[in-house]
Amino acid sequence: MLGGMVKKLIIVTGEKESVYAELLSSLISLKDDDTENNQVIGIKDESVEAVVWSEKVYDDNKIQLSSKAKVIFVGKTKATEPFIVSIRFNKNLERFGIKLGWLGNKAIVYTEPDKLLGDKKLYDEFYDSYIELSKRYDDSIVDTEAIKKAKHSESLWDTLGKGTQAVSDFFGGLFNKKTENELPEKAQAKDELIHDEILQSESTNFFDFGAKIEAGNLIPDQLFRYAILDLYLNKLTGFLGINDE
Repeated sequence: MLGGMVKKLIIVTGEKESVYAELLSSLISLKDDDTENNQVIGIKDESVEAVVWSEKVYDDNKIQLSSKAKVIFVGKTKATEPFIVSIRFNKNLERFGIKLGWLGNKAIVYTEPDKLLGDKKLYDEFYDSYIELSKRYDDSIVDTEAIKKAKHSESLWDTLGKGTQAVSDFFGGLFNKKTENELPEKAQAKDELIHDEILQSESTNFFDFGAKIEAGNLIPDQLFRYAILDLYLNKLTGFLGINDE
C-alpha cells in the first residue's frame, strides 16, 4: 500500500459460517475503489491483508497473538463467550437480527434470523435495505436483480409450525392410530375432520409450504450476507482505525 502500513486482520469463522467469512475476506481483497473520482469503497484497496482461521486454528494460536492483533469473529462461538457480553451492538442492525460490534481489537458479527422469519413487514423493510446496499456494487460483484425476495405471507414460524404439526398429525394417524373399527365414533369423526382441514388448509398446501421452506433457508442467508456487506462498506474502517481519506 502506498502512503501507509498494511493492516493485518484475522477472520475467525464458526463451523457453519465459513462461507460468510470467506465472503468478507474476498471483499477485502477486491480492488473496487473508484480511482477516477477518488472515492474509497469499503476500505482502501490493498490497505488490509486478511486471513481466515477456523476456531481450532485460533485456539491453537491465540496465546501467541499480540493484544494489538485485530480479530473479527464471524459467528457466535465458544471463543467469543469471554467478551461478547461487554459488546454494545449496532442498534440499527440489531433490529433486523444482526449482531455486529466490537470491543478493543476484537469484533464479532452473527445473526438471529427469528425476527425476520416472524415478521413480514420487517422482512420487507430489510429486503429493501439489502437491495439499496447491494446497488453500491456493479453486477460483477453483487447482482441486485438476482437477489430473490422470499415468500413471506405470514409468520414463517407459525406456518412452519402448522405444517410440521399437520404432517405429524397426518402420518401419526397413519402409523399410530388403531383401526377405524376400534375407534369410538366421535374419535373417527374428529380424525376425519382433521384430515379434511389438512387437505384444505392453505398453510399446508405442498406448493405454498415448499415456498416457505425455501424462505426459511433464504432469509437467514440474506441476513448474514447483508451483515458482511454492511461490515465491509460501513464499519470496517472504524474497527481497523483506518483513515479513509
